[in-house]
Amino acid sequence: MKVRIECHDALTEDQRRQVQQLRQAVRSHDGVDPFNDAARLGMRGERPAVHWFAVEEELLGYAQTDPEHDSAVLCVHPQHRREGIGTRLVQSIRAQGDHLSWWAFGDQDGARGFGDRIGFNPQRQLLIMERPLTEPPRSSSPASGVEVRPATEAGDLDAVVRVNALAFADHPEQGSMTRSDLDGPRAQEWFNPADLLLAVQGDEVVGFHWTKLIQETDQTVGEVYVIAVLPAASGQGIGRVLLEAGLLHLHQRGAQRARLYVEAEASRTVAMYSAAGFEVVWTDTQYS
Repeated sequence: MKVRIECHDALTEDQRRQVQQLRQAVRSHDGVDPFNDAARLGMRGERPAVHWFAVEEELLGYAQTDPEHDSAVLCVHPQHRREGIGTRLVQSIRAQGDHLSWWAFGDQDGARGFGDRIGFNPQRQLLIMERPLTEPPRSSSPASGVEVRPATEAGDLDAVVRVNALAFADHPEQGSMTRSDLDGPRAQEWFNPADLLLAVQGDEVVGFHWTKLIQETDQTVGEVYVIAVLPAASGQGIGRVLLEAGLLHLHQRGAQRARLYVEAEASRTVAMYSAAGFEVVWTDTQYS
C-alpha cells in the first residue's frame, strides 16, 4: 500500500467532506465520535488547527493537532486498521518536533493497544455521563438570595467569562476561555440565549450553567455544557441548583436524555452528578 502523508493548515470543502465521511465511518463502527468539540471547530476552520491526511486513493486516516493546547486527535478507517497508518501519522507529527497529548474517545481496547505500541501513557480521564429526561427532573429551592435567570442583560457575557476563569483557574483548557471564545459558539446554529442560565446573588453573577441541544439520529440530547460557580460562593448548593434548573430547561425544550463531561478526578462534582441520576456511559482518555 502506497500511503502518503499530507499536512494542511486549512481544509478545502472537498477535504472537509472527506474528513466528514471518515468520521462517520469511524463513528458507525466504534459507536463513539472520534472528534470532540475542539476538533469539530478546527475541522470547520473556526479555531487554529493543523490537519494531517493519510491518503492512498482515498482518505484512510486523519489527525488534527491543536497548537493552542498541544493536543491531538486521530482516527483511522475501520477497514484499514492495524496497517501502520496511525503509527505513520503519529511519526510524521513527531518529526515536526511536536510533543502532544492525544485523546482516545471511548477508551476502547484498540486505542489502548495502539497507545501501548507507540509508547503513550494514560494521563487524564474524562467521564461521559448520561441520564433520561423523559420526566421533569426535580427542582430545589435556590440558595438564599440567589436568582436563576437567562443571560440576557448587558454585561452578562463578560461576567460569564470572569466566573469561568476563576472557577476553572487550574483547568488545562476550560479556564482559558475568553470573550472571543464565547462569541464563537454563540454564532452556531445550536446556540440559544435562553440556554445560558445565570445564578445571581445581589448584583453579582456567582455562577452559570450553559446548556445546549444536540439533535441525534433517534433523539434530542440536552448537554450540560458548562457549570461554573465562583470559588467564593461555593458550599451554598449553587451548583446543584444550576444543574437542576438546566435539566428542567432542557426537558422543557424537548430533550429526551441529558449528557455531560466531567474530569474523573473531580470526585465531588462526579458525586453531585451521580446524585442527580447521571451514570457513566463511556470514558475518554488523554495519553502523553
